[in-house]
Parts: sequence; C-alpha cells; structure tokens
Amino acid sequence: MYSYLNNYNKILITFFLFFLIFGPAIPDIIATLFSILCLYFIFKDKIFNENFFILILSFILLLIPNFFSLYPSHSITEFIVNIRYFLFAYFISKYLKVDFEFIIKVLLIITLMLSFDLVFQYIFTFNLLGFPLDQSHNGSRASSFFRDELVAGSYIFKFGLPVIGYFLYKKKFILSFLITLFFEIAIICTGERMSFLLFSLGILILILFVLKDIKKILIVIFSGIIIFLSLYNISDRVKFRVNTFTSLFLTDSTENFRNDGHVAHIWTAYEIFKKNPYFGTGHKTFRFECSNEDIQFLVKSNSNGCSTHPHNSYFEILSDFGLFGFLSFLFFVLILLKKYKRNILYNSKLCGFYASFITIIWPISTSGNFFNNRIALMNFFIIGVLLCYSKKNILKKFF
Repeated sequence: MYSYLNNYNKILITFFLFFLIFGPAIPDIIATLFSILCLYFIFKDKIFNENFFILILSFILLLIPNFFSLYPSHSITEFIVNIRYFLFAYFISKYLKVDFEFIIKVLLIITLMLSFDLVFQYIFTFNLLGFPLDQSHNGSRASSFFRDELVAGSYIFKFGLPVIGYFLYKKKFILSFLITLFFEIAIICTGERMSFLLFSLGILILILFVLKDIKKILIVIFSGIIIFLSLYNISDRVKFRVNTFTSLFLTDSTENFRNDGHVAHIWTAYEIFKKNPYFGTGHKTFRFECSNEDIQFLVKSNSNGCSTHPHNSYFEILSDFGLFGFLSFLFFVLILLKKYKRNILYNSKLCGFYASFITIIWPISTSGNFFNNRIALMNFFIIGVLLCYSKKNILKKFF
C-alpha cells in the first residue's frame, strides 16, 4: 500500500494545493481520503508516535466542551467531522513521502500564477479566465480564481512565505527579494489589509531568523515601504482601502473603532463568552447566539455584531469552547511551537513554513473560522509539513 501510494503522492499534493484556489471541494475530498488512509495505517501498523498523541489529544480536548453546549447535537456533530483535519496533518507528517523541494516548486508555480492573475485583474478589471473584478469596496479588491471569495491574499501569504523562506535559506537573496516584492504587490491588489500585515510580519520573522546581513535587511524593509507608498499614491483604490482602515485608529474619538464591523463581531463573542465562561456555547454556535437580544443589548455598536463567526480565532474559541477549550487550544499551539523550536525549524529550509504558522496563530488579527474547510485545509497542511520534519520528540518519557 505504501509503495502504491508513493506512486501518486506528488499528483495528489499538486491537485490539493492547486484546486484550493478554485474551491474547497476537491482538496477536502483529498484530505478526507488521506485521513481514511491514515486510520487504516494506524490500525494496521499499531504504531503511534508523539505527533499522533499531540494531534489526537488536542482534538479530544476541543471536543469535550461540545458535550456541555447549548446546542449539543449540533456542536458535537459539527466538531467530530473536524477530526479529518487532525488525521490529515498526521498523515502528511508520517505517511506521505513527498520531496520537500517538490512542494516548494509546486507552491512557487501556483503563487506566482495567482499573483500575476491578481495584478492582471486589478489593472484590466477581469482576470485571465474572464472573472470580473469585485465591484464592492470601491472596486479595490481583486479575487482572481477565488471569484466571490476575497481570500486570495490569505493563500499567497500562507503559501508564499514557505517559498521565500526556502530561497532565503538557500542564500538566493535576489530571487527571494524579487518574489517578496511581487507577492506584496499582489496582496495589495487583493485589498486584504490583514493579509498584507500578516505577510509583512512573516517577512519580518524570516529576515530576523535567516537573513543576518543588516544591509540586506534594510534593503528588504525599505523596498517594501517604497512599493507600498508608491501604490498608495498612484492608485485611488489602494488609497481607499488604506484610509478606511487607518481611520479606525487616527481619530480622537473611539466611535469609529467601536462601530467597525470586525470590532462588533469580537465584542459580541466576548459577551457570549462572559455568559458561558467555562465551556462556551458549542462549536459553530456563534451564528445562533449573536442574535440573542441580551447579547445585542450589551454590544454598543452601530455595526451588526452577528455573523457566522467572530473573525478572530481566539475569541471564536472563547465563545464556542469557553475557558476549557481556550486552554486546550493554547496547549495545541504552544506544544507545536515548542516542538518546532526544539527541531530548530526557524533556521532551516522550513523557516517559511514556520513563519507562516506564526502568522496563522498570531492573536492580534482578524481571521476566518479556524475550522472552516479551506482555511483548515491550509492550516493543517502547514502543521503537517512542519511535523514531518520535526524528528526530535519533546515528550521523551512517553515516546
């Protein structure tokens, strides 16, 4: 079975990464297939390692609060199916023998193609397949092959950082520098302000860990600033996105900040958490509880605080899983960080994946639902790749 799988693993990984830009259906099928194969190999070989323990224990700990949910049948059912993401990450870390350089080549091709298409769509108002530019937000947001989902910038910063990090580690500064600038322009074209900030954070992490030459560090930083300021002055659409964001902070009054949509969502999640502090209201129940009149009364904002999720992973965990789930999620994040650090992945060819993981778990940011199909597939793919190259255990007494 292993040898048969290895004949097709490159094809499956390529399909997985490529079709993420068109929709989660095919990648989700591939991830589910991998998780089923993972279960088969586990029961067949009866071999468990530390990575399996970390992933499954984290899943179980996050499942427990759902038994105390206000909507137990809904929450338990919705969360149990998420086990495929944890098994998917474990399958990648243990059974999927894919050459790392091959993954980088695939990511390089896809992210460059996507970036070119975003710039093309932003300039000509349609992309290479004829998909029109999104006309909301003053026509300032390109989406490329994602069409009505404005998440192309998220794909580039999560999968572009591993490419940049790899070339930086290989001492190919000029190539990594040019790719960085191209990705920056593409992300600006998406109008995804948080993706731009997280991409900038990821680049900062990379240059601090990998790029030790102060002259090169200054070149990267100042070039990025020049590109940003140039696009800001040239394009009214870029200026519109930047000004609507900075207006939240460059004002003497807190009214603009309080009335921002994302702030209202986070505020709502916090009020839901205060009413259900220990175990939350259950997985994917924010959409139900946010319309509660008692909650809406407490949120003093002109924006509607109700949505499918609160647009911040940590407040989402607090709202859905309470303190028990929040501590469980922190255990998951911190033990992964400890394992990656012990294996010195921050200064290896995986430094870009490490930087991407940091941006994913960065608390001060808006984000999608952590367990949403497409987002979860990207997040757990990155986790799986990092675990694959984390050979040193941190729980030596048990493994």
